[in-house]
Amino acid sequence: MVCNGKIWMRRTVFAVALILFSLLQPALFPGECCCYGKCTQTTACEFLPQPRSALLLDTCKREIALCGNDPSEGDVNNAGLVILFTNDLHSSADYPRLATLIKEETIRAEETGCAVVLLDAGDIAMGSLYQTLFSTHAIEYLTMSMIGYDAVALGNHDFDFGLESLEKMFECAEKRAGELHVPLSPLVVSNLSLSADRAKYPFLSNLNDTITLYKGSSNSAKGLKIGLFGLMGNHAFSTIVDNDSLILEKRSSAAARAVKSLKEAGAECIICLSHGGSMWAKGKKPDWSEPSNAPLRRKTEDGLLASEVDGIDVVISGHDHDTLHTPVIINGTIVASAGAMGRYLGKIQLAPDGSYSYTLIPVVKTIPQDSAILKWIERCRRDVNNHFILSCGLGIDDTIAHIGTGFDLNITPDGNLPLASHIARSYVKKTEKLLAGSAKNPISIVPYGIVRSSLGIGAVTVEDVYNVLSLGISDSGAPGYPLVVAWLYGRELYDICELNATVAWGMEDARLFFEGLKFRYDRSRPPFMRVIQVEANGEPVVKDSLYQVVTGLYTAKLMGMLRSSSFGILSVEPKDSSGRVIENLEEAILPCQEWLAFAEYIKENGLETPVEKCSIEYPTRLMSLLYALFGLSLIGLTVWRLLSRKP
Repeated sequence: MVCNGKIWMRRTVFAVALILFSLLQPALFPGECCCYGKCTQTTACEFLPQPRSALLLDTCKREIALCGNDPSEGDVNNAGLVILFTNDLHSSADYPRLATLIKEETIRAEETGCAVVLLDAGDIAMGSLYQTLFSTHAIEYLTMSMIGYDAVALGNHDFDFGLESLEKMFECAEKRAGELHVPLSPLVVSNLSLSADRAKYPFLSNLNDTITLYKGSSNSAKGLKIGLFGLMGNHAFSTIVDNDSLILEKRSSAAARAVKSLKEAGAECIICLSHGGSMWAKGKKPDWSEPSNAPLRRKTEDGLLASEVDGIDVVISGHDHDTLHTPVIINGTIVASAGAMGRYLGKIQLAPDGSYSYTLIPVVKTIPQDSAILKWIERCRRDVNNHFILSCGLGIDDTIAHIGTGFDLNITPDGNLPLASHIARSYVKKTEKLLAGSAKNPISIVPYGIVRSSLGIGAVTVEDVYNVLSLGISDSGAPGYPLVVAWLYGRELYDICELNATVAWGMEDARLFFEGLKFRYDRSRPPFMRVIQVEANGEPVVKDSLYQVVTGLYTAKLMGMLRSSSFGILSVEPKDSSGRVIENLEEAILPCQEWLAFAEYIKENGLETPVEKCSIEYPTRLMSLLYALFGLSLIGLTVWRLLSRKP
């Protein structure tokens, strides 16, 4: 009887544990989503990021003080260094107004005896129609050189057209700079080198490892020696298509070497242009408005850099488009970021006593346009328009349609993005037209990372649509990446859905949106084992059957990242209709660019018809209730057995 009592006592403990688990599980494993790859109803959008506070992490070697009056007044009384900076311009800045603002801030600083340096942390291209002449006109690089940037880092998207295209851009820039009598801004990267034939890429082979600048002002007899170096981020490097020809050195090692070299050269202030990022920590994007998340800044790529390497005064952080209205201070290093697309000009003023001021200055429409840069941009715009007419038969200002709803880039809490779902539907419709009888209920895939711009209410022009899907160029030189159609096994569709179920919650750019595919998953299950059910066009997916899939060429190439990001657990290989692996994706290209398919879809269908909303289920909470009921039943049964036990 004692033995039976012990057994029932154990059962009671187990039942209590089940109840506790059922109560705690919703907190430990937030609600699961049955994500159908289709979006919620569309809403109007805000297009500019709202200011938010970034938090200081530790006591800085410098106190937060001003080099004079409040920085909002624009006056500074003491000499020092003013760092003006941008990052992630993506061919999209309002260059004439940005140039005016830079001139005004430079004059204001020099009048008080401050030296001025103008810097950018990479991704100068890929984001607007100007990139379509990247290798033949070098518009972005020449524009920044005209404005007077002292140094520019390379970002991952600057490699989007491949090494040969980037090398041609440098050649073009050098030639045109001579014709325009413009000195080219130095490019700097310290941890990236070529594994390919260096003789084939002379410009890429001779990028600056470090730079020292001697900066003075018209009112100061004494100058300041500034040391600069650039770093490519680990995540940024992983997203470079065909990065096999490049070697990435460990960031902390390259930075330590650069700092040592610059100090030996007599640098009084050392600045790193890092295309690493300050927003993502351990593969996730924390809510930085929560004070408890502040220590996680140390876990971002540029936070780790500042923590691990002494001697860096300032890190200009690019890549993840973080808008730091207040700097992050780690190990005495100022980590700064100006968002993206040239919405802000960053300004840091360092005073001789070690104090500093920091602000992000909005680039707004009320700022006058610099006449020289405006004239240059208008000339470039004419060149781009001619290119579009020749390659697509469309002018960049041609109106495609009018829409009554705006589409932003904010993913909804249930994992939807209406704009991306419309894009996915446009791929399917275009594929069905092009393939006619050979189209077999295709499924389309659109990653969040390729959707580059919002759409506002009103007229939608060719330029607007192109900016939404602005990545890439075809072999013929036509703007945009072409569509690719291939076949995947059902088990590979499960693997693709695991990206959303496991990876996308910590890596936003990896989130996928679909047309014709829906899946159910449970986040309480182990990573890469969370997908429960997948349906293709309303039917359960058979793992050994082949399914037709359409996506963009860039996305198809990046599918190879699935294996590395899942530690080899997941794998996808595009195939033909017989199941043969396609070695050369050029064989699978359709004669249409992604953005043109979307433009045709908008013209024919508009964007007013709401796409089906993603349904939400909470299987974990249901299971919690079942656990609780089971636990209560065990307790009741145990109590009954104990009470009914004979003495």
